[in-house]
Amino acid sequence: MSPTHDFTAASGDHLGPDVSLIVPTRNRPDRLRDTLAAIDATLTAHDAAHRCEVVVIDDASDRGAASSMPRHLPGGTPLRFGRRETSLGAACRNDAAAMASAPWLLMLDDDSWPMD
Repeated sequence: MSPTHDFTAASGDHLGPDVSLIVPTRNRPDRLRDTLAAIDATLTAHDAAHRCEVVVIDDASDRGAASSMPRHLPGGTPLRFGRRETSLGAACRNDAAAMASAPWLLMLDDDSWPMD
């Protein structure tokens, strides 16, 4: 799935977000929702929503962590989603990194809230 947001070239010939925020999750849809809300609030407050994307990777959740994920956060940041069928721990971060389109990756957890 590709982001549908128009990006301005950050540098050189890279056309896309500057930073991909990687958020693995497993069986914690409420925490994931809270984390995405905190990410959205932080990016919006710093006028950075257009410079980032969020890549959520479901590590074989039993509860369908992202059964109704939107394509964008409310502030406009593109949201991409992937799922592993088998939980292999940190391997889901590698899957998310492969999905990312930015040259910089920021790894978070589904219970990590960015702070100002």
